[in-house]
Amino acid sequence: MKLYHFHWLLALALTWSTSGIHAQGTKGFYDPGTLQYWQKRYSDNVKALYNEELRRFVPVNVAVEVPLSPEKGPFYNFYARGGTIYLPVSAILFLDQIITAQLWLERNNYETDVVFDYLGMLKYRRFSTYPLPWPTLGIPADPYKDVWVDNMSQEYLKTAILWILAHEAGHVNLGHTRSSIQNELAADRFATNCFRQMGYIPKGMTILFTLYTNLFYHRGDFANQHAWESYVKENMTHPTTATRLRQLAMQLGDRPEDFVRNLANANKNETQRLRSMVGYMTQLSQKLASPDELGIMAFRAVTVKSAYLYRRKGKWAPKHRSLSRQPLEGKFSGLFEHTLKSGRIEKVPLTVYLQKEGTRIAGTWDIGLGTGELQGYADQHNTVAFTWKMGPDAGRGVLQTSATNYDLTARWGFANSDDNGGKWYLVKD
Repeated sequence: MKLYHFHWLLALALTWSTSGIHAQGTKGFYDPGTLQYWQKRYSDNVKALYNEELRRFVPVNVAVEVPLSPEKGPFYNFYARGGTIYLPVSAILFLDQIITAQLWLERNNYETDVVFDYLGMLKYRRFSTYPLPWPTLGIPADPYKDVWVDNMSQEYLKTAILWILAHEAGHVNLGHTRSSIQNELAADRFATNCFRQMGYIPKGMTILFTLYTNLFYHRGDFANQHAWESYVKENMTHPTTATRLRQLAMQLGDRPEDFVRNLANANKNETQRLRSMVGYMTQLSQKLASPDELGIMAFRAVTVKSAYLYRRKGKWAPKHRSLSRQPLEGKFSGLFEHTLKSGRIEKVPLTVYLQKEGTRIAGTWDIGLGTGELQGYADQHNTVAFTWKMGPDAGRGVLQTSATNYDLTARWGFANSDDNGGKWYLVKD
């Protein structure tokens, strides 16, 4: 996917503050009854996983506890203290549901990027009641009826939990008494070396690191490099996800056959799959090292609404009337043309959905970075004066049918202007 440097939107994204889970805390994300139910299912399994798969590779004695929630910090926090590893039920359940959601969406031909958008919503916004993963993303109440989803989610969760256990055991084994970037990277190396000795691929790590990227502070949350470097120096205890992915990819790429040795169907195909995974992780680490890419993530998270997280590949879930013959109704695709302060014209893909009831026009517009809303009224010439909203910003515009090669054109602006933002050129799908 080509990266469009949509500078004015990125500038907005980089100036917004993170007011969600970091500011308001995450107590009460899951209700106590839910946590107690899952504690009965997770506790014995997690302890057995450590004792049967990992314990023989850890030189020191380590205990494993599965409390309902962390003593402090966010609900998705895993940690070690003294000689004990703590994997809270709230953290396991959230990871389990995110893994299942991503696999179910992939299986059913939905866009998996909505999972990143959802995590970003949690990070940046305030909620009186937290939106839980499955209902927000449109995942059915029992996604495990699909055998493929059931098997794959168990495999991904098992390897993610094993890697977390190994990482925290690494802290204990290495004698770490505090979190630091170097200590975290050392514990990461210890965990991956455990997988090398076990002969398993840590498949769940890509989703776990995706979760961390979208919930933790990153370069895209800061207006400039100086502000980011100051935060890293004064507050950051964990390495960036890009750094961790890069290190993990390098370890997995070194003698990859070690990591498939004990798989039930270990063969050359498994080694090739691991090489493909390493390539994906390397590309992802490069993407996550880009301030522009991280700014885009921030912008999408701030602008996207819960209703638009039900999204099939190429289609928004809110049901727009398809195949409409009306000129101001249906799905339209084209370009948004924006003139930068430098005078350079920047063009990005644009998709617009319109619904018409009488003279009233309502719809959404998507530029790949986020989703906006518009509403207005059509006159007898099918010209629509509309207002729009996208995240914290708003403005006006004029949409009209076109006598050229386009079905619709529009001029578009901020605040009280209807033409200082650029132009739209649209063709009906």
